[in-house]
Amino acid sequence: MSVNTRYRVLPNETKPQPIPDNERVPLTKSEDKSVKGLGGGPGCVLWGVICVVVGALSQSPLLGIVVASLAVAVIAVGIKNSRSADLEREKAQQARKSVEYANQSAAQRVVSEAASLTSRLATTYELSTSLATELPKYLTHAASFLRNAEAEYQDNAFGPFWDAVENAAKNLAAFNDKVNKLSGNAAEYYRMLDGRKHTFPAFPANIRTLPDPSAVLNDLRRIVRMGQTNFQFANIWEHRRTRDVLIAGFRTLGDAVNNLGATIEYSVSSLQDSVSSGLAKVVEEEIRTRDALDKRLMEQNRMLDNIQSHREPDTTDRPSRY
Repeated sequence: MSVNTRYRVLPNETKPQPIPDNERVPLTKSEDKSVKGLGGGPGCVLWGVICVVVGALSQSPLLGIVVASLAVAVIAVGIKNSRSADLEREKAQQARKSVEYANQSAAQRVVSEAASLTSRLATTYELSTSLATELPKYLTHAASFLRNAEAEYQDNAFGPFWDAVENAAKNLAAFNDKVNKLSGNAAEYYRMLDGRKHTFPAFPANIRTLPDPSAVLNDLRRIVRMGQTNFQFANIWEHRRTRDVLIAGFRTLGDAVNNLGATIEYSVSSLQDSVSSGLAKVVEEEIRTRDALDKRLMEQNRMLDNIQSHREPDTTDRPSRY
């Protein structure tokens, strides 16, 4: 099944974190302690070179060593400060990148979530549209088999009578299965749309469009009762009612025929509850409000286009005064 992509869920708005504009971020105590000025081999070499140079230029070796030590210390402090500043700038840059990445991830997350919801809702909507379209067909087929059963009864055709009743039951069971699927789909559809901005229409099944199975169910009860109260037909029924049947939710033909009516009535009631729940009403009202605003905006755009194009307003839909 191809999924209709003209409907979609809009991504939720995200509030990005402000990007820090600090050029430098102070180091922690542990980070500051880890910064070295001059140490190890390079520090010793530099200290030795300075000592030799200062000693050669100085008349007092002791004074030369003191001056050299001070020089090395000053240079070490300067190098450490420079490295600390570099690390602070690097730390600030990493902080900016971290916030930028978090903002991008948040934006991608809501887009992916909206795309996933769109796909699930589109599938649910199209499947439900197909199910809602199929419902009348099963009732029509069941009614046709029940008419055949009545004709077979008039002809005293015992076996064909119960064959027709069984076929009617199978179609009613299929109707019940579709109703149950629609009920679950409706609950899921409204739950996924709750609190979301979207372009999806109302659920394709509602109380006004649901076919009423009452007449067919009443015919089923009447015709079955007619067969059960006739000795010859009832004798055939006693042999058939315990036969296993492939009807979901029922073990035997007798179980299906005797309980289908109540089962279907319960399923239809559950579907009506799903499409008229408080959540369903909220979502449906939001859809009606959105569609009304969209229609008003289209009309305003059309009028603006007429004005900008120096055209007369379209009056074809207005009644004539004459």
